[in-house]
Amino acid sequence: MGRFTKDGYRPPLLHRLLKPRQSGNDINGLGEKTFRRPRPVYHFRETPSVSLPHKWVQQLFYSRMIRTEEFHDRIEERRYNITRPLKPLADVRQHDTPGNFSRQVKEFALVHEADMVGIVAMRQEWVYDGFEIEQPWIIMLLVSHDYERLSTAPEYTANMEVLDQYNRGHRAGYELANWIRERGYFAERYKGFLGTPITMIPPAIEAGFGELGKHGSMINRKYGSNFRLSYVLTDMPLLADKRDDDVDVVNDFCARCQVCTRECPTNAISDRKQIVRGEEKWYVNFDKCVPYFNDTYGCAVCIAVCPFSRPGAAESLIERLLKRRARQSADAPVTEAG
Repeated sequence: MGRFTKDGYRPPLLHRLLKPRQSGNDINGLGEKTFRRPRPVYHFRETPSVSLPHKWVQQLFYSRMIRTEEFHDRIEERRYNITRPLKPLADVRQHDTPGNFSRQVKEFALVHEADMVGIVAMRQEWVYDGFEIEQPWIIMLLVSHDYERLSTAPEYTANMEVLDQYNRGHRAGYELANWIRERGYFAERYKGFLGTPITMIPPAIEAGFGELGKHGSMINRKYGSNFRLSYVLTDMPLLADKRDDDVDVVNDFCARCQVCTRECPTNAISDRKQIVRGEEKWYVNFDKCVPYFNDTYGCAVCIAVCPFSRPGAAESLIERLLKRRARQSADAPVTEAG
């Protein structure tokens, strides 16, 4: 384990020896003023088309996790969920309107472990460099944490809760992909063990799940940051959902709030938005975050302490913020155009 000194958290020696020279922040595009697709940096498998400078740091993380029986069991369940084969495509495609298919997709997913479902047209800008996606639609799935378990972060109970919800998301995606394939359309679920081709937060935002928070995770109007994401890719004709533009009020809240910044054990959360691949956004310092993430098998402190994550808090907070914005707009002086 690492240790804390008067200067802050100091990673363990093994991590410092395995750390590559190339900064994870550079791979992520911190400070780059022009747009490019994201590059794999962590939780990926190195291939001829995917370079992974942090592969040995990543290997340290996974090799330590499986030494504990409960971790090992959950990792094996995750491995099973992402490797079991999907059903073959039906020989004949069912036909219906995109609206009806979208409604049926959501109804099915919500009774097969998903807590929220959103649909968006696929964009190549969301695909990691080295991967290609042909399917025109991505169905985003949200599964919420048990807050009492997650609130123990960075302790063992929170680690188990995160893995449990990842597995629930995998199961939800597996069932939905099979349901779509039974109707004759291609579908592939999120595998996400080492190498999902899509960065999930941007499509989740477009699907109406919320906005990016200061801690680098999303904030949803019902679940706050207390959830995990999964997805299904498909060519079934669907209708796109809309962004939840009201939730943009969390940006102003995050700019003033200091909770996650103060509670982050490694001071990885910045007070200000930064430029990342041509976009100004909230960003968490990868090089500071990952050693402690590895040390604690997943950390999750910033999600647990977020004021929006407490059960019932997000809805009331966002409602108050929207009312405040409405009052400020009503009180703003009217100027004549000329």
